[in-house]
Amino acid sequence: MSIKPKFDIIHAILALREIGTTKSIEYLKNIACYKNMDIQGSSVLTIAKLSNGRENDFFGKLLLDKEYKSKWYAMWAIFFKANEKALPYVLEYGVNKVKNCKKIPECGWLILLYLARYAPDNEQSRKIFSRINKDFENMPSYIGDELKKEFPDIFGK
Repeated sequence: MSIKPKFDIIHAILALREIGTTKSIEYLKNIACYKNMDIQGSSVLTIAKLSNGRENDFFGKLLLDKEYKSKWYAMWAIFFKANEKALPYVLEYGVNKVKNCKKIPECGWLILLYLARYAPDNEQSRKIFSRINKDFENMPSYIGDELKKEFPDIFGK
């Protein structure tokens, strides 16, 4: 893809973010798995703004979609108006990807935060928390300190 069409698509997405309606969401979903990560991220964040949390299950499914590479943006979109709709997908992704503090995906701390807020007593969540707590000294301090401060009963025990 040449640079011009890429930026034309991004500019259209950003225009929809400012003046679009919920009718735009289906069109944005069609380009959410576009091969360019800038377009993936822009479209997902625009859907988040337009949908006000109603599409969180869609963002959760993107975590499990091999074609969607911008996992960070999917989690960020979930947090735009967080609710429990994405929980089964975040749990599945977290169980498979969050192994320890050294090998945590780039969106891993958002996964931990989401699970601590929406499923602290869930068995799969506790499994993930246990993995992290065994290796907590390897967690970057700026993340670990915040997790311990907000969720002292879960992290850094």
